[in-house]
Order: sequence, then structure tokens, then C-alpha cells
Amino acid sequence: MNNDIKEQVLKIKNILLSDPKIKEFLKLKEEVKNNQEILDYQDKIRTLQKKMTTNVMDKEKYEVAKKEYLEILDQYQNHPLVYNYIKLNEEIKDILLEIKEILE
Repeated sequence: MNNDIKEQVLKIKNILLSDPKIKEFLKLKEEVKNNQEILDYQDKIRTLQKKMTTNVMDKEKYEVAKKEYLEILDQYQNHPLVYNYIKLNEEIKDILLEIKEILE
């Protein structure tokens, strides 16, 4: 990449990183990554996914695991940090998609 293009890309990066939504997103990303309650939800979700897979042929065990999985998943997705993270993630993806389309 030539230096002019690299400089312009770095300018765009700095503009993006100064955007309030992106700042908030990055802050939330760190908070989600370091929140023990959220990490526990993620562990439970993975465990229950494995349990459902293991018991796919045993309808009763599968349904019990699935019910618990859906409950935990709902709690996880409605945790304020996760909820806000997901919403901002969608907004950031839209911004990046718009930039990509402009560049194409």
C-alpha cells in the first residue's frame, strides 16, 4: 500500500475511533469481556448446547436442556450490557457496511 493511501486509511480510522457510538461500543465490548456474570452465562450456554447435542436422540433430556438453554440465553441477551452491546454492534456494522459500499 502506498503511503498516501495508508495515511488516508489511518485518518478514517481515527475519525471512526473518535465517533461517540464507536467509543461506547468499544467500552461496552471491554465491559462485556470482563464481566463475570456475563462470562458465567456464556459458560452455561456452551454447556447446555453440548448437553442438547449429546441428548439429541433422547427427546426428554433434550427438551429439558433446551428449555434451560432458552431461559439462560434470554437472561444473557437481556443483560443490560449485552443488550446494549448487541444494539451498538448492529449500528457499527451498518456504518462499516456503508463505508465498504462507498469504497467499492
